[in-house]
Amino acid sequence: MAGMRTQPRKPKGSPNGTGGQYDHLPHGRDTLPDLVRDVPDEGTLQSHRARREYYRARDKAEKGWMYMDRFLKASEPAGDGHDWTSQPVCSLEREMELVERAIGPEGRPGPVARKFLMVTGSPSQAQDLARTWVNGTLLALRRSCALDPTRCYSEPLVRAMLAPGTVKLERILAKPPYRLSAHRSRIGNRYRERLDAYKREHGRVDDRIRDRVWDETLADYVEEKMASGVSMGGGLYYSNGQDANPRHAHVRRAMEQGLPVPVRRNPDGSVFNGRADYERILADFRSQLHQHSLEADRASFGFDPAADEGRVDTSGVDLVKVFQQAARQGHDLNVLADTLHLDDAMRQRVMAAACT
Repeated sequence: MAGMRTQPRKPKGSPNGTGGQYDHLPHGRDTLPDLVRDVPDEGTLQSHRARREYYRARDKAEKGWMYMDRFLKASEPAGDGHDWTSQPVCSLEREMELVERAIGPEGRPGPVARKFLMVTGSPSQAQDLARTWVNGTLLALRRSCALDPTRCYSEPLVRAMLAPGTVKLERILAKPPYRLSAHRSRIGNRYRERLDAYKREHGRVDDRIRDRVWDETLADYVEEKMASGVSMGGGLYYSNGQDANPRHAHVRRAMEQGLPVPVRRNPDGSVFNGRADYERILADFRSQLHQHSLEADRASFGFDPAADEGRVDTSGVDLVKVFQQAARQGHDLNVLADTLHLDDAMRQRVMAAACT
């Protein structure tokens, strides 16, 4: 979908929010002489707002500073004994090669994009999300190196940041609006693997089977944690609404007294189903990815993604090509037709042509 960019950036709505969030802040040194009166005091750069003000001040003083070798190259040794002053800065061309290798060609996810297949079954959506994560991560790395005279934005550093092991899906799902704990993410991964194995052997499954697989997976997880003596976190519930953590006081007390573990209920009084809640969060996440992909498609073909009322201007646009590409990437063609406000006759003609 999206072509190779000459300048990585953090797209709007990036789910991991790495852009601008890093540990390296200015260290009392500034190589831009006209920033003295424009840059906020270093001691105030602990909030996102202060950081944004700082970045705007630097952009105003010298636009494109994050892409200038004199800022990206280490100019002095680090205090911990490391010295990167001899390392060259990674070129934009080489960075783009590494990014495309990590994401992979269209429809064939690379090593980083494959990590995102765990939360979306669509290869194209996995690549969209991977590109968002990569762009945000490298932008944060550029800022960090440009603000730290002891660091160099080198090819080895870029390679290290694009290693699949640096993708922390648990952190993405732990952020609002999902707030899915790391423990539930791990259980969810196991649950989906077991459910997929069951489907391959037995075919389609209903909610009863899903609940059983979830409960068995969660019980095994709890047993492992109890045996190893490590924490298992909170928010772990079986499909019947019972808290799965036997270390919680109310659970332990009920078990000691031979009583059923209290059941958690939803605001409407129905039983809270831990499995259904996990799948709801995952479905919401995938829905947002789907919407993001549709908007990217529409933008790339000249549509206005902000238009949500009335007919979208499709003059000069090859709708058959749009629908064929959407079909290859696993999008719902009816949703796309609704988004474009196509009438019934146009919908039928385009979809028939796209599917032949």
